[in-house]
Amino acid sequence: MKKHASKKGEAKEPADRLFILNRASKLFREQGFERTTVKQVAEACEMFPGSLHYRYNTKEALLVDLMKLAIEQISSAVLEACASSTEPTEQLRACINAHLRVLNGDR
Repeated sequence: MKKHASKKGEAKEPADRLFILNRASKLFREQGFERTTVKQVAEACEMFPGSLHYRYNTKEALLVDLMKLAIEQISSAVLEACASSTEPTEQLRACINAHLRVLNGDR
């Protein structure tokens, strides 16, 4: 696992993927996907654009990975919630609550 980098060109978090995706997500929400540039994402991650391009060759690839992360988080939370009960009504309630918690960023 990487330690925090002090040099420009490397993400500063141990989990580079999550760090990059969180920064990109914030920019996409604030500015919109179309108006956000790869250079802006790289700057927000304190990386060189080429370093970001090495990981994601297009802005669309970055968005696809962001969507995959959201699906992974929702799936994990819902499966965990579903396992918390054997009663179908309670499972459904738990799954809905877990899904909403992830969407609200409470997980």
